[in-house]
Amino acid sequence: MSHDEIEGIATVMIIAGSETTASALCGATYYTLKHPKVLSAATSEVRKIFKTVNNIDMVSVRDLPYINTTIEEALRMYPLTPSTLPRRTRSEGEIINGTFIPGIISVGVNHWAAYHGAKNFADPDTFDPARWSTPPPDK
Repeated sequence: MSHDEIEGIATVMIIAGSETTASALCGATYYTLKHPKVLSAATSEVRKIFKTVNNIDMVSVRDLPYINTTIEEALRMYPLTPSTLPRRTRSEGEIINGTFIPGIISVGVNHWAAYHGAKNFADPDTFDPARWSTPPPDK
């Protein structure tokens, strides 16, 4: 195997083996418990919508707007992938964000950097589920 093939397989193993569901639950639990107001609002939403635990199912949980914004924010603060998800440019090259990238070049975006960048999010290091509850401003 070539070095590039070994590197590619190692990358897939790290990403696929990172237990994304467990990581997502860990991040969401951590940020929810660290912010008592978020926990209180999420708890109130569940208790308001569901009268008993038997009313909770996969379809009805879609109608929990606050919990859904909390999950979105937890995924932003605690991304599931430990690195980029690389893609290769076409053999003839690509124009990405106005810049020509030659052919057969691996490109990717580091999720943590993107999700914590001030150009992408206001106050990026603050856990704020409300940022997902309003439409984004026009750019």
